[in-house]
This record gives sequence, C-alpha cells and structure tokens, in this order.
Amino acid sequence: MAKNPNNSKYKNPITYQEDLLHWVKKVVNKPYKSINGMTVCPYAMKAWRDKKVEVFECDGKIFRQIVELTNTFLAQNEKEIFILCDKEHEKYKADDLFTFCEMLNSPSGNIVNDIWLIPFHPNADKDASPIKGFDDTNYEPLLDYDFTMVFIQRLSQLNEASYFLEKKGYYDEWDKEDLTELHQRRCLGNGNGKKKRQKR
Repeated sequence: MAKNPNNSKYKNPITYQEDLLHWVKKVVNKPYKSINGMTVCPYAMKAWRDKKVEVFECDGKIFRQIVELTNTFLAQNEKEIFILCDKEHEKYKADDLFTFCEMLNSPSGNIVNDIWLIPFHPNADKDASPIKGFDDTNYEPLLDYDFTMVFIQRLSQLNEASYFLEKKGYYDEWDKEDLTELHQRRCLGNGNGKKKRQKR
C-alpha cells in the first residue's frame, strides 16, 4: 500500500505535500486574462485549505498502488483528491503510465465507479497548455528531484466544476481541440463517448 509521506521515516526534509502546495501557490493559483481573470484551477487552494487533499508516497510498485489507492478513495468520502507521488519514475515509461491510466479511465474501468485519473510524468512530452499565456518557466520547486504524480478524483465532481467554470467564461479562449477533449470527458461521465489521451 502507498505510504503517506508524513508517516514515513525515510521522508525528505521537504515533503511532497510542501512541494505540491508550493506549486499550487506559485503556478496553479496564478490568474490569467485568457480565462476571464480566474486562476489555473480556481478550486485548488480551497481544497488544500479545507484539508480535502491527501498525498501518498509510492513505495516502488506504482501500477498496483494506483489500483489500491483507487479502491481506498472509493471507500471514503472525506477527501476530494488523492495524489500518488513517485520519485522512481525512471523505472517505467511515461507512455506506459498514461496508457494504464487511460485504460482505467475507459467505460469498462473506473468510469463505472465515477473515478478519473490524471497522470503526470517528468519524461513526458510537454503539451502546450490550453490556457493562453500560461507560463511556468520560472517556477522553482522545493524538492531537488522530479517525480511522477497521479491525481485520483471523482469524474462527476470534475464535470460539475467544469460546467460552472464554462458559465463564468473560463473556456472562452480555449482552442477547439482542447474543448473537444473536455466535452468527451463529460460524455464519459454520462456513460457515452470515447476518451482521448488526457492533456497534462
């Protein structure tokens, strides 16, 4: 089972939680004119303040632990987001991680349980952000090494949030391709459609 890094005797002086919260404050909580003056994720800071995020440290078997954490997430209602972090990302390819999460995000996978996985891998090709003007080139993380992240959330909650943001003009300047991916994810939440590879 994945370990909570706060309880690990092997943790670094800087924890994953501290590094992630620093990233949220410096990158995710930054507003942009192209999304109607809203931040990259208007819900992120509140989730951290309300202690709705739980971070786990992978102990070497990330694919098994993704499944285990998904089941743990389903069995609780207190947290809105689980984040699995793994500094041993060189042990597997980015495409293998994305394919695995894509499979679980399919109609025959986690969708039946209202779960959505969003993977991040340091060695992945960097897709352009759908947010025009987005810039994190000067961001300096607290940890001195890269790590994989897998976000585990409820698809219905993500879709509800995106519907609200759409009404507020968040997506007004998004390109057609990015909007299509967003709408396909919503269709999956309604039991229809097919998913393309998740933007990272």
